[in-house]
Amino acid sequence: MKYIIFAFVLTFCSSNVFSQKNKKKTTTNNINKNNNSSMDSIAAAKNIEIKYLSSIFQKINASNDEVEINEQILLLENYKLKASPEWVIAYKIAQSYIKLSELSQKNELKTKYENKASGFILSNSNDEFLVLDAYAKYKKITPNNKSNSQIIENGLSILEKAKTLNPENPRVYYLIALYNNLLIKDDASKVDITKTNIVEAIQKYKNADYNNPLIPNWGGEEANNLLNNIGR
Repeated sequence: MKYIIFAFVLTFCSSNVFSQKNKKKTTTNNINKNNNSSMDSIAAAKNIEIKYLSSIFQKINASNDEVEINEQILLLENYKLKASPEWVIAYKIAQSYIKLSELSQKNELKTKYENKASGFILSNSNDEFLVLDAYAKYKKITPNNKSNSQIIENGLSILEKAKTLNPENPRVYYLIALYNNLLIKDDASKVDITKTNIVEAIQKYKNADYNNPLIPNWGGEEANNLLNNIGR
């Protein structure tokens, strides 16, 4: 009788342990399913965000119409969600205002757009905004402008700071080459500096990760063109 009772208790305990293990396994599976579902939802939301913002970015890049670009900027300024990375919207707005300053035929509007771009640039401090600042300054260099030498000095100083923040950014080297290329006619030693930096830029463009279409990726084609036109 003792053995029968012992066997019954052992069977009951084993069954209870097995049942508890199954419950734990089921609970773990449910948690994993919920986690996977949450991750899928986040990934889906991110894809929607990327598609939406990419379409705006592409319209800005393709347009030379002030009204249309301003309309797209307004959409970006009213965008309430956080982009990934967060700074790309501010960057694109600043870049768009720089483009508008180049397109506008009215001096008062040029100044307005430049000031707006500057506001976004100064409010951010990563390497891409510094590069954008140096690019905006480069666009102000014109023949017979007495401020050219100061602009070039300032631009190169900004790019050195950007290089310190991110030595892998190809646009840093492209713009350093672009600035130095302007100096070749007065200083032949700038040929080697220009070539060294443009070769470095091209290599870094090849190694850059542009899987996220919201990340700045401009300058690659222009870098290749500069390599073939150094000193011109």
